Amino acid sequence: MRMNPITLNLLGSGARLNLARSQRAIETAIERLATGKRINRAGDDPSGMRAVESMSAERIALEKRIERLELDGLGYAAKEGVLGVVNDLLVELDGLVVSAANTAGLDQGERRALQIQADSILDAIDHISATASFRGRLLLGGRGAGARGAGAATIEQPGDPEAKAPGPLSLASLRSGGALNLIDGDLEAAQKVVRASREGSTTQMARLGETMKDNERRQRLAGVELENITGMISQIQDTDYAQEVSALVRAQVLEQASIAVLSLGARQAAASVLGLLPR
Repeated sequence: MRMNPITLNLLGSGARLNLARSQRAIETAIERLATGKRINRAGDDPSGMRAVESMSAERIALEKRIERLELDGLGYAAKEGVLGVVNDLLVELDGLVVSAANTAGLDQGERRALQIQADSILDAIDHISATASFRGRLLLGGRGAGARGAGAATIEQPGDPEAKAPGPLSLASLRSGGALNLIDGDLEAAQKVVRASREGSTTQMARLGETMKDNERRQRLAGVELENITGMISQIQDTDYAQEVSALVRAQVLEQASIAVLSLGARQAAASVLGLLPR
């Protein structure tokens, strides 16, 4: 069937428009399938792009917050470990004081042995307090034996009322030669100081435990927020592969149909031109 020139021109114009449209659709579908994103430039979805940019900034802030909370959690865990070690040392020191108070069963040599152990424990507490750190910060604030148990006990001075009382009592007073040493010091006051130190350490650990729980709670909440916002970004931005594959196939079919129509029009036009030539 031969078509008139007007019909051929109309078909050709429509086919060219459809071909260009289908080729653009093919390019778009291939790009979305390759990148995995439905929005690759602002022109794809201006409002969607703005929403994604805003939520992406919020997601970065949440990721930074979670990173900071995780780092804080590591610091709390390190401090908990150090406090646990100090608390164990205080329990051991309390046992030494109780043993030293058994005046009937110990001779001077045994008392000196207990004092050596006590000095070793106090040295360990001072060393831990001065060196245990996390990211350059001392975990115990440098609070050694001299800062623990202070004010928990006093010593009454017998005899001369003008006699000077020893300085502030603390764990450091349990050292050799101190007012609370285990050889000839006031062991009742020593026990009060040690147990006050243990109570302070236990209270600190309990508070730290609450802080750690709060930190974990904040991490979970931030994690849920991050998961939600990531899902929203994905919903707006990510490619629907089934939809894009379907669009690609449809565009390819339309492209082939448009090419076929243009080819048919070209053959018809050529036949019309040949028909005008003299035989």
